[in-house]
Amino acid sequence: MPDRTVAVPFGKDGTLSLSIPESRIAAVLTPNPVALPPQDRVIPDALARPRSSPALGAFLGNAGKVLVIVNDATRPTPTRRFLEALLPDLEGRSVSVLVATGIHDALTEDEKSYLFGPLKDRFTIHCHNSRTSPVEHIGDSKNGTPLLINRLVFEHDKVILTGSVEPHYFAGYTGGRKGFMPGVAGYESIERNHAHALHPESKLLSLEHNPVHQDMADALSVILDRVDVFSMQAVLDGDHNIVAVETGHVRDSFEAAVEACNRIYAVPFREKSDIVVAVCSFPMDSNLYQSQKGLESGKLALEPGGILILVSECRNGLGEGLFVKLLRAGRSPADVLHKIRGDYVLGAHKAASIAKLASESEIWLYSKLPAAQLDGLHLRPIPDLAGGIEEASRRKPNGKITFLFSASTLVPLQEAPVPA
Repeated sequence: MPDRTVAVPFGKDGTLSLSIPESRIAAVLTPNPVALPPQDRVIPDALARPRSSPALGAFLGNAGKVLVIVNDATRPTPTRRFLEALLPDLEGRSVSVLVATGIHDALTEDEKSYLFGPLKDRFTIHCHNSRTSPVEHIGDSKNGTPLLINRLVFEHDKVILTGSVEPHYFAGYTGGRKGFMPGVAGYESIERNHAHALHPESKLLSLEHNPVHQDMADALSVILDRVDVFSMQAVLDGDHNIVAVETGHVRDSFEAAVEACNRIYAVPFREKSDIVVAVCSFPMDSNLYQSQKGLESGKLALEPGGILILVSECRNGLGEGLFVKLLRAGRSPADVLHKIRGDYVLGAHKAASIAKLASESEIWLYSKLPAAQLDGLHLRPIPDLAGGIEEASRRKPNGKITFLFSASTLVPLQEAPVPA
């Protein structure tokens, strides 16, 4: 049986061409193909049919001060296109943009150019800082999480919330309510909220009974009692084309976007494999902290005891410091898990997830990170992807290989076996 060429994206514009024996490939999983709407009309058309809300112009009315909340550069959200579509209705108003960084770093100048293009000098841009930005305590969630939200949200007449909806490994989905919590929340709120990530119902595609989502929904309810919010939520395919845009009320637009998201990213497969190659696509390959999401999806297609090869450029390093510190605090994955069972600190959920997977299977990483930087993180760096796959194939001589593209968002769902 001939070899099959598999083109693996790496970084913003790179591609790695692999030649794999066809007999070794179990599956190449990609987002489900869907028909694309006209890309020049999808945002204006969505603005013309908001859900449970007046049209944007009527919503804004005579508002003098408007706040637009946008995602940071770790999401593929079409922020610039959203802002361009908003310009006619924002004309003549005082407009500020708040970047919902959560606990991520502030934007670099290159990231500002990537997000805003020529519009970066058009608005006053604030980058939320969960530790230092002024926040207001607006109450507590039903789970007891203090709801600390950036004061800018309440210092404007109207708020426009933009985002994109993708599967998320412990919030169920990104987008919608997540723009406020954790997007513009205080550090204590985020830490207490993310502690629920260790709950069994905090998982991909899960909202009902998910305590992480419940905190976010509680925060949204209080915010909507204080300020009027118009939402714009995009759903993108694996190539970052816009599949759908939902606008209007935050809850209704989010629910509609979730339905579109599932049509793309919930991907069926038949059998688990001994080797899974999980590829994190730009821009969600920024660092190891972000790329950990690819492991969450990849392990769903991996046989216990298998080898999961994570492909991520990690151009900005390892990411959140406590996450790295926690992984290095244990000599073994089991030791890491034992230490994390104590008091929760932010980053523990990702460290625990990696440690648990590393205790059951092997994690290999192909990235641009120096091997020495990965010491003590319980994963193995490989200098060459093709060579790594060859070695994994020798280690698992009877094993099959599953390639998982868009691994930060794609969710492999195993089909029930066909009765004999």
